[in-house]
Amino acid sequence: GPLQKCRGLAGRCGDGLECSLPPPPLALQGLPGICVLRTSAPRPVLPTSLSGTTSAPVGTAWTPEVYACIKGKNNLVLDRISLDNCKANCETQTGFVCRSLEYHRSSRRCVLSEATSSSCDYRVPCHGNQDWLFTETIGR
Repeated sequence: GPLQKCRGLAGRCGDGLECSLPPPPLALQGLPGICVLRTSAPRPVLPTSLSGTTSAPVGTAWTPEVYACIKGKNNLVLDRISLDNCKANCETQTGFVCRSLEYHRSSRRCVLSEATSSSCDYRVPCHGNQDWLFTETIGR
């Protein structure tokens, strides 16, 4: 379903979730955060089946989603898919080693990349656009 918006840490998200606020300049403007898995107890995001296959590696762990992107490092763009399916596509990618993704919530656009947040092109937030979420695999 759609991402739940939140404006603070206490009691604004469901069980096992916490509020991930945008970076300080945007948070000070009153922009809401989103509810994400609580980071104090990281749980791997398990892939979902994309086309009836179950060959995806099980247990790929992801960093919490943040408002960010990596400029110009797009390996593959997929449209009109969910964030979970975007992650599953990254996990099962064979043409390159997918290490991160950017997800545009309103257009449901998924951008897969070999690059990580250590890239000099990593931007927080994404060029002034808080609608791009960024997450990367852990240990890939």
